[in-house]
Amino acid sequence: MSGDCKVTLEKLPPNNSRSYVGADFVELLAMFSIDREVSRSDVLQWVARGKDTGAFEEDPETLATTNAQETRVDDWFRHIEYRIKIFADSYPFRLTHDRNTLSFISGMSPKNKIYIFMLAASNLWAVDRSCRTRLTGIFEVLSKEALKIYLPQNAEVFLFGKGASNSDSPFTGTNVEKLQTLAEFIHEDLVCEPSNFMPHDSGDSGLDVVGWIPFGDEVPGTAVFFGQCACGLEWNEKQGTVTRDHWRTYLTAKNLMSGMLFCSRLLRDSNGSWYEPHKIKTIVIDRLRIAKLF
Repeated sequence: MSGDCKVTLEKLPPNNSRSYVGADFVELLAMFSIDREVSRSDVLQWVARGKDTGAFEEDPETLATTNAQETRVDDWFRHIEYRIKIFADSYPFRLTHDRNTLSFISGMSPKNKIYIFMLAASNLWAVDRSCRTRLTGIFEVLSKEALKIYLPQNAEVFLFGKGASNSDSPFTGTNVEKLQTLAEFIHEDLVCEPSNFMPHDSGDSGLDVVGWIPFGDEVPGTAVFFGQCACGLEWNEKQGTVTRDHWRTYLTAKNLMSGMLFCSRLLRDSNGSWYEPHKIKTIVIDRLRIAKLF
């Protein structure tokens, strides 16, 4: 999946009542089965075992009947049919004509590899712990590149978080030093006192990626894009650190701030709508939007 990362599929994923989570699981089963495919009946066996071992977040009685289990699996496969249509040649799986078996294709294209990487980053629960930090770090780099493509050619885009020290980013040093550098670039002022930070605070104030569109002058009023990256199921909680209200405690707010959440998951239901639209408070760049940018 990614280098020498070990993947273990011994249980159902958490929160698998969400169709986009279950669809990911079916894809993983297809990838790591001996014959590189998985059928509905195979997946049903996993669900039946999961019911018996308490692998569901809801009351086990919810899936006590075969019909209920089949409905859950049908929902996952319905989501896969949506993925086939919307991802087109970026999608590295194929369904048989009877729509009952998902196969992993061979000879992957660069777009297919990006999809597989995001699938891996979204399912850290199945990945060896020694690889998880590496995957999330690579996803930050992928998010930076996606923002570069999305913004105009003259935009400046850099990593701001922990990965910044290993890149060409100008944002290095302590947290307050990074903030001072950012203020200079976007022609704003710090509103927080440097003395409020611990001397060796190397944090990132909740910012992973930052981009701005310069005008070539030195006055306030630059369009700035603050990006946070998320691979887990708690993606909505990460939005708070890239909002205008959050950054007003650090910088003057004369510029046009836009918060962005880059998420390795496909946050859609099987008809293409946002899965939980009421939780969205930023510009969300999920797996589909990232794939389309490349």
